[in-house]
Amino acid sequence: MPAYVPPYLLGPLPNTYAFTKQIAEHVVGEEALGIPACVYRPSIVIASVKEPIRSWIDNIYGPVGLIQGAVIGLLHIMIGNPEGRADLVPVDYVINSCIASSYKTAQDRSLSDIPVFNYTTSDTNALLWKHLVLCTYQGWKVGSEKLLWKYFFRFTNNKYIFRTLHFLLEIIPAHIIDFTAVRAGKKA
Repeated sequence: MPAYVPPYLLGPLPNTYAFTKQIAEHVVGEEALGIPACVYRPSIVIASVKEPIRSWIDNIYGPVGLIQGAVIGLLHIMIGNPEGRADLVPVDYVINSCIASSYKTAQDRSLSDIPVFNYTTSDTNALLWKHLVLCTYQGWKVGSEKLLWKYFFRFTNNKYIFRTLHFLLEIIPAHIIDFTAVRAGKKA
């Protein structure tokens, strides 16, 4: 269980993840003076485009978990702005640009200034969170042997609609499945 961080420590940062990243960057800035170093900031990392193989990923965190959960019928509702920009970057592009950033830093040999490289998407042809709904729908059409329930997935901005649908479509079915499993002598 993560340790509790009081909100006054976070300041304007949205969460402890961003907070700890800022601490790490500060440590690099303070301790790396005198050696060529840089800070590299990718946005949300997703599966590869080409390398090492197409669609490779070694985890189901973030958007990958979201898509997988929706495709197998486990996740039905998500709170968020469907029109918001999904700043997702493929892992192979992240690695290649990280290598290029390190190379540039070594070539420039700036020992007094720590350059910061941000690797994000652009506003041109932006991917929106509502497009992930299309992605989950395509995954459902292909099918999965792990399908738990019929595909239904939506984003909503309204916290009351989210709480109601989350309770009806996710919490109640989970309790029914747990109850049934326990009655059958299995683990909840």
